Amino acid sequence: MQILFLITALAAASLVYSKLVTVSELLQEGNRLQASGQYKAAEASYREALGLLEQSGSKGVELAKAQSNLGVALYGQGRYGDAEELYHRALRSWKESSEQGAESGLASTLNNLGALHKAQGRYHDAEKAYRGAIEVREKNGESESEPMATLLSNLAEVYRKQLRLDEAKTEVDRARSMLETIQKEPNALYAGVLHTSGDVYSDRNQLEEAERFHKRALTIRENLFGPRHPTVAASKNNLSHIYVLQRRMDLVEPLLLDARSIWRETLGERHPTMASVLNNLAQHYRMQGRRMEAEPLYRQAIEIWELSLGPEHPDVASGYKNLGDLFMEQDKLRGAEKLYQRAISILEKAYGERNEQLDVLLKALSVTLQMQGRLVEAEKLRSQLPGMAFR
Repeated sequence: MQILFLITALAAASLVYSKLVTVSELLQEGNRLQASGQYKAAEASYREALGLLEQSGSKGVELAKAQSNLGVALYGQGRYGDAEELYHRALRSWKESSEQGAESGLASTLNNLGALHKAQGRYHDAEKAYRGAIEVREKNGESESEPMATLLSNLAEVYRKQLRLDEAKTEVDRARSMLETIQKEPNALYAGVLHTSGDVYSDRNQLEEAERFHKRALTIRENLFGPRHPTVAASKNNLSHIYVLQRRMDLVEPLLLDARSIWRETLGERHPTMASVLNNLAQHYRMQGRRMEAEPLYRQAIEIWELSLGPEHPDVASGYKNLGDLFMEQDKLRGAEKLYQRAISILEKAYGERNEQLDVLLKALSVTLQMQGRLVEAEKLRSQLPGMAFR
């Protein structure tokens, strides 16, 4: 009986060890697939690893890793609700663990949750998550590190979305300087910080610097991942916006078509990121007077944003505003009015206060009303805007 028990115990231990090795291999494979932009395949690996861990009753770091990484794979596919659930499960697992690496893992998952909230337009929640992660890193002695630089860059992007551009520049400059001091060779993290730098400087109308940052990010990403990676598409998409602002229109369409092709191949037709490039391509066609080509692209972008992000997301407001501008050019004044009103309603709820984007929409709506002969309504709107009385 004693010998049988020993054999049984050894067999059980061997089974547990086999599962741990398999889980480790599955997590590594998921990480590899995710790094190459194969989010669906990565999801399968992470789900298998998570299933083995849950089946064996495992807790702690490995379980939290599987939950958090699965959340990242779902986020990459635009499945934000599912990703949020996994992130919260991972946060609980990290907090329950006293193993080495739990604090660092907690900060990483908070960072991922911040990215999710930013994509959802929940900027207050995103800032809270990022600041929580920064606090954990600081307590863990990581004040000058790659993860800290990533957090600062991500926080800068939230500030940019909130039009807090001075704060955004401060944080992204700090992140970029930190990585340039730490790193011997530029990597994907540095490319990400350069990408955010390009966006922040573009919004500040510092276009030469913005172009330089985006070109450098594009080169690093192509060297690291090859020409068909989702981040390469992101660089091309955002670089095209710089060229629009610089009126270098011949460079815009090739970049946007490349970005659309890469994202369609790697993310699928219904991913919210696809909506961004469709919207940008529509904008480009409208500026060239190709209005018949622009309208269906605007509508596709709005539909994707509404389905993936929800009807009250600020990106949906941008889509309505852009389609409203197109209608104005086509003298579809009532249609433009309705679109502007819907966009204004979304932004008022999203930001809770007046900002430049809202003022632009109010001005556009007032012009629409004036062109319909509704001068009293138009004047009432214009009186709310600085320097916008009728002349």
